[in-house]
Amino acid sequence: MEIYKFGGASVKDADGVKNVFQIVKQNSGTLVVVVSAMGKTTNLLEDIWKAYRKGEAVTALLEQVVSNHHTIIHGLGIPPSSNYLKLFTWFVQLFEAELAKEPGAIADADYDRIVSYGELFSTAILSAYFHEQNTFHQWLDARKLIKTTEDYREGVVQWQTTKELIQYNVNPHGCRLYITQGFVASADNEKVITLGREGSDYTAAIFANALEAEKMTIWKDVPGVMNADPRKYQQAELIDEMTYKEAVEMSYFGANVIHPKTLKPLENARIPLWVRSFLSPEQKGTLIHKLQNKSTPKPILITKDNQALITLMPKDFSFMQEQNLTYIFKTFQKFRIKVNIMEKAALSFTACVDYQERSFAQTIKVLSESFTVKYNENLKLLTIRHYTPELIQLLTGKKESFMEQQNRDTAWFVQKQDEV
Repeated sequence: MEIYKFGGASVKDADGVKNVFQIVKQNSGTLVVVVSAMGKTTNLLEDIWKAYRKGEAVTALLEQVVSNHHTIIHGLGIPPSSNYLKLFTWFVQLFEAELAKEPGAIADADYDRIVSYGELFSTAILSAYFHEQNTFHQWLDARKLIKTTEDYREGVVQWQTTKELIQYNVNPHGCRLYITQGFVASADNEKVITLGREGSDYTAAIFANALEAEKMTIWKDVPGVMNADPRKYQQAELIDEMTYKEAVEMSYFGANVIHPKTLKPLENARIPLWVRSFLSPEQKGTLIHKLQNKSTPKPILITKDNQALITLMPKDFSFMQEQNLTYIFKTFQKFRIKVNIMEKAALSFTACVDYQERSFAQTIKVLSESFTVKYNENLKLLTIRHYTPELIQLLTGKKESFMEQQNRDTAWFVQKQDEV
C-alpha cells in the first residue's frame, strides 16, 4: 500500500493530468492517489467566496472556473457525451446551487463549502480520464471519510472515527487504485470542513497513517527538498535524505515543500516520505524518515515573507507576568495569529508573526486596550539551520535586523522584506 499526492501544479492542464496517469500506471501495487484542485482554482474560488459574502455577482468568476475545467477536459480528449463526466457535471450543478443560497451567518463556513469544490472538480475529471483509459479504480469522497471538529478552515481530525472509515472503504483485495481529494473533510453533522490552506499533503498523511502505508510520495515541480529556495540562492542543493524533525523545522519556519501538519502522522507510524518531481519522475528525490546515523547536515536557509513584529508593554508599567502572556496568547488564538519566534523581557513581550491584514488589525485593536503596542509590517523571517558564523555574516552582515535569536542549531533574523 502506497499513497501518492499530486498538487495543483501537477494537474493544471491536460498534459499534467496525462503525466499523472503515466506516473500512477507505473505502480503495480495498491495505491491511493490524493489530488488537489487544478492549477489556481483555489484562488478563483476564494475570489468567488469574497464576492458571494459581499452580495456581488459571481457569474463571471463561476464561468471562468467551469471554462478552465472544460478546457482541460477537451485537452484530454474526453467527449462531452461521456458517461464518465456525469460526476463532474453533477458537482458543477451542486456548486451553482450552493451559490444560489443566501450567505450563512459564519463566513468561514461559507468558505469551506465553496472552496472545497476545487478538489471535487479535479478528482472527478481525473477519474473520468482514468476510466477513458480503461484503468479500473474507485473514486472516494474524502468528505465522507475524514471526520474533524467543527473548526472551519482548520478542522482537527477525529482520528479514531477517521481511521475506521478509511480502513472500511479502502479494500486492497477489492480494488487496487483509489482516487480521492486533498484538503476536504466534514464534521459529525456532515458540514464541510477544510484542513487549512495547502492541506492536501496532510490528507495524504492521514490516509497513510490510517492504512499503515509502506510509504508516501508527494509529487512536486521541484527535484525534492532543497536546502534553500533556488530562486533566491543560486547555490541551493538537493537534500538526499533528512529526518522527520528536520522536515518539521523547515516547514514550520516557512519552507513551501511540505505542509507543517503532514509529518507527525507519518513519524508516529514510521512511514517514510518521498518528495519527488513529477517533471522528472525517474529522479530519486528526497527521502524523509527516521535516520539512525546522521552525517553533518547541510546548512538550510528559509525565508518567510509577510511577517510583522509586535512589541507589547503593560500600560501600568508592571512586569510582563504569566497572566499577561496568557491573555496575549488567547488573543492570538482567537484571531488565528501564528507566532514564529518570540522574546520576553521584564517589561515587554515581542513576537514575530504571520501577517494577515484583517486578523492582524483586530489583534492590535484588542491588545491596545491593555498594552502599549508597537509594531512593524512588511518584514521577513530568515531562518538559518546548522549555521556557521561565516554564513551568518554573509547573509546578514549588511542588513539591519529588527530581532535576532540563536540556539545550538538555528539562528533567526527578522528583517525588512525584499522589494519585488
